[in-house]
Amino acid sequence: MNQSGQGAIEYLLIIAAAILVVAIVILAVTGALGGGQDQTNTSTTQEQTAIDSLGIKVEEKKAETQNKYFIPLGATESYLYTGAGITLAELAALGENVNICIGASCNDATSLTTNTTVTIQGTNGNGTIPKTNLTEVTPTVEVCSGTATFAITETETCSAEYGGTYTCDKASNGNVSDHWFGTTAGTPKWVYGDLGSKKCISGVRANIFSLDVPQTMDIQVSDDAINWTTVETGWTVTTGETFVEKPFTEIKGRYIRFYITSCNRSYCNFHDFEVKSRSLS
Repeated sequence: MNQSGQGAIEYLLIIAAAILVVAIVILAVTGALGGGQDQTNTSTTQEQTAIDSLGIKVEEKKAETQNKYFIPLGATESYLYTGAGITLAELAALGENVNICIGASCNDATSLTTNTTVTIQGTNGNGTIPKTNLTEVTPTVEVCSGTATFAITETETCSAEYGGTYTCDKASNGNVSDHWFGTTAGTPKWVYGDLGSKKCISGVRANIFSLDVPQTMDIQVSDDAINWTTVETGWTVTTGETFVEKPFTEIKGRYIRFYITSCNRSYCNFHDFEVKSRSLS
């Protein structure tokens, strides 16, 4: 074979080799793309499965939320129980992290009757309780209105009274010519008055017999005449036979108590006391 023919053959071999290389590259690229597509499809499927799973969990949580009340830690909420034949302890056992109470009784053997209002407290994290037989009670918003004025209380109760003349009711009856005296047993003594309903209270005034001043008292307010909140400590009246006024920050309550810690004589006294209050609705 002459030199020219041999060169032509070599040229053709080079072209064939180049075509083969290109073909191999095309096949490799096609395979990679196909594998990548498969991988992309697999990834997309996994993501969709995760989304679907999350959606199911969200729906489950929504359904759970719809069937339970959630009571935040430290919160106290009121509910009307419409069932019957269950105790506070049994009702609390149906929930998680809750105290269920009627007054001071919580999670005990107190029986629930139909249409009983209970308070539920969240403990140890957010509490939950099934909604069955429980209806949330919307809190009543109490609003003070009108102008505060002084007035006597409707009824009076005291720790002690001297004889049949100087009785509890004389402490606030609108008549400064009579008296309430305690016994000679010394202090402490107390007198409280009932306003007849819960009101917004912002002060008191007292008229005390001249022989019993100075007289020192704590002023206390209550909704039930059992649990008292002290609004003034150590108020001392030093002038007798005239009304001496003591204002304080307005507070809501029905009962006002003078808790007497000392007086000039052992009897202690009120000619009269009055309470400054306005309406609560």
